[in-house]
Order: sequence, then structure tokens, then C-alpha cells
Amino acid sequence: MATGVIQGRFQFYDGTKEELEASDLILLKGELALETDDEGTTRIKRGDGRSKYADLPYITIGEIKVDELSEEDKALIRGPKGEKGDPFTFDDLTVSQRLDLKGDTGDVGPQGKPGESIRIAETFEDEENNVVVSFSDDTQITIPKGKALVFEDLTEEQKAELKGEKGDKLTFEDLSEEDKTELKGDKGEDAPKYQGSDYISINDDIISLAADKYIEDKKETIKGYIEEYQLSVDSEPTQGIWINNGTYQSLIGFTKIPDDYFTTDSNTPNEKKVYKVIMPNSITSVGKNAFLSNDIKDLKLSDNLLLIGASAFLNNVLKSIIFPDGLQSIGNYAFQKNALKSIILPGELQNIGDYAFENNKLEKIEFPDGLQSIGNYAFQNNALKSVIFPDELPSIGNYAFRNNALKSVIFPDELQSIGDYAFSNNTLESVIFPDGLQSIGNYAFSNNPNIKEVVINKNTIYKPSSFPSTTKIILRN
Repeated sequence: MATGVIQGRFQFYDGTKEELEASDLILLKGELALETDDEGTTRIKRGDGRSKYADLPYITIGEIKVDELSEEDKALIRGPKGEKGDPFTFDDLTVSQRLDLKGDTGDVGPQGKPGESIRIAETFEDEENNVVVSFSDDTQITIPKGKALVFEDLTEEQKAELKGEKGDKLTFEDLSEEDKTELKGDKGEDAPKYQGSDYISINDDIISLAADKYIEDKKETIKGYIEEYQLSVDSEPTQGIWINNGTYQSLIGFTKIPDDYFTTDSNTPNEKKVYKVIMPNSITSVGKNAFLSNDIKDLKLSDNLLLIGASAFLNNVLKSIIFPDGLQSIGNYAFQKNALKSIILPGELQNIGDYAFENNKLEKIEFPDGLQSIGNYAFQNNALKSVIFPDELPSIGNYAFRNNALKSVIFPDELQSIGDYAFSNNTLESVIFPDGLQSIGNYAFSNNPNIKEVVINKNTIYKPSSFPSTTKIILRN
């Protein structure tokens, strides 16, 4: 919508509520009236060209609090009475709200009974080299590989949340027989020392984590460590998304990247677009439009990724990508409009959606044996010089390989149909069709003037337009 500046003067009506309402004033559409009371408060009404002043609503600029409204106005905004809700209890409060409820310190009460001590029962590393700590109350915590999280890294509020009831001091009797054996130090040491694993140690009844075991050849992070705890430490991040303005968002703890997670468009400033994505292996799917129209040059997919949704990486600047072995489906438009030159499709891939790799720079591709479908326009407008199809591929979609640089194609024995315009506008010279092929679509091989001759089964359905007019068609029994 076009905008501009019109110079002019505006007329306002000014008076008290009683004066303005008694005047039977009808404001023109868009005309304003300023109503001032004895306390100097001003309220504004805007005319609609037909209603009396008394019938017009007040207009509000900025925020207004309910306490500032008159009783009459409060009555106007009050909605119907809702259903009775559950009682609000202390457990519903946040930590900050609970601290606000704290009153003056009362008299010291009688000493309570000692609480049951909680001790470390076991520590071990899981398959991803994270440290798992099991306690005597059958609870566990998992510490991701990276810099150790220590008490000093917590905020004062987080420290307050961690504080429990005071229990008994950890003693030798609380340890298991295995732990007691590990407590034995070198002969002649003054104090016992326990080393339960590479990461957990007890010395003079103090339990601690060894941070140096987390920092070796690579700097790794536990920023975003266990999202539900909302804890973080200062370290170089390694899993998440990086934005051109220098900011970073963690993906640790994600199992799925939601639909439209970081979608931008042509109006989004470049500094607000993502340029790098490294997914943690906990992620199994990427939602539709998740990173649509960004500036992604560097992409590391999760090793456990199964599904890439429609338009997930459409309109980025990717030049290469490595797909995880277990990936099963690539959605429509998933990588359309990038700069991909080469890809290796994984062995478990079953479906490639419509337009999935259209408008890239691919030169060569080999399809996995389990592939079941190649969608319409899937590889249109690339630079493919050769393709190797899987033995059991049943169909090839419309326009699937249109506008490439293919010179020869050998189709698999199980192929049943080739779509309209599927291989038009290439440089094909040789095409070998299987006996079981059932149909060849309109203009499927048009604009390939170097195809001199093709041999197809007499039962295969084709159109006069399926091949160039100069191509000789030989039917075999």
C-alpha cells in the first residue's frame, strides 16, 4: 500500500464530558474530541459520522490498567462468569513467587528427625559418551559430554531450587562394598580418596565432578543442558543454529524440529537469517518449512534423522550435504532452490517428494535399492550427466529429469511407468527400456534430437509425442 504525507490542519473539540454529551455533537468520521475532567485527565473519542458523542466509544493509546477505568467502563469490559477452576495451591507457584511469599523469620522450632541420606549408587557412560549418575533413591541424571556443570555456574534462583532438606552426612557406612574397596588409596596417604569413574570423585566426604575429562581435543558444550532444567554454562556451542547477527540458539534436548521453526522470507534482513545448522542426534524429524528461505551454507543432519518435511530447506545456499543412513523420506520442495552439486542418497531412503531437488546444480546421482518413488519435477533444472536407478523402482514422475545434461539412460527391469516430460530437454543418445514397461508419457523424451532409434515392447503404451519426430521406434515381441 502506498503511503505519503498530506499537510493540513486538524480540528478538535475540547470540553468536559457533560458539556460534550449535552451538545448533541456528531463528529465527522475520523474527527477527534478531547474530553477533560477536573483532575486534568484527558480521554479521546473518534467520530464515525453518524453517532452522537455520548454513543461513541473512547479510544485508547498505549497500555491502560483496569484500575484506571471507571466503574462504568469496568462493567463494559467484564465478560461472562467462567467455570470454577481447580484450587490454586502453593505447588502452582513459581520459585520466584514462592520466595515473594516468604515472611519474617519465626522462632526456631524443635529439631526434626534426620533425613535419609542419598548417595551415588553407580556412574557409567552411555552409548553417546554421556555420563549417567544413578542415586540410591533410584533417580538418575545424565550429563552430556562437554564441559562439566558445577554449582558455581548456577544462578542464585537455580541454587535455591536445588537446595533440599538437610540430611545425614555421607559416611563410610553409606557406601557399597565395591565403593569401600575403591576408597583405598596408596599406602601412607593421610586421607581416603574415592574415584568412582572418570567423572565422579569423593574426597573427604565431598562429591565433585572432574571438569577436565570433558575438555580434550575438541571444545564441546553443555549449553542448553537438559532443557527442562533451564541451565547453561559459558562455552563454545557445537549443536544448534547460528544466525548472521552473531547469535546462537541451542537444539540440545530437541527430538523434532517443529514446523516453521525458523522460517524467513524476502523481507527478512539478512542479519536475521540462519547460516549454519548442526543437529544433535536426538532429532528424528524436521518439520515443514523449518528453515525456509534462510542463508544456510553449513548443514549437519542428525545421525538418527528419519524424515525431512516439505520445504524444510527450500531457498538456501547449500552446496553439499551428507544424509544419515537411516533417512526414509525427503518431502516435497525439501531442497529446492539451493546450490547442491553432489549428494549421496542413503540406503534406507524410500521416497523423494515432488520438486525435492529442483533448481540445483547436481551433476551425478545414484539412487538406493529401496527407493519406491521419484516425485514430479524432483530433479528438474539441474546439470545431471548420469543417473543410476535402483533395480525395483516402479515409476518416475512427470518432469522428474527435465532440463539436465543426460546422454544415456538404462532403466531398471521393474520399471512400469515414465511420466510426461520426464526426460525432455536433455542430450540423450541412447535409451534402453525394460520389457515390462507399461507406459511412456507425453513428450517424455522430447527435445532429445540425438536419439536416433529406440526399441520398446509392443505392449508398451506410448504417444506419438513421447519421442522426437526423427526417432525410429522398433517394436519387439
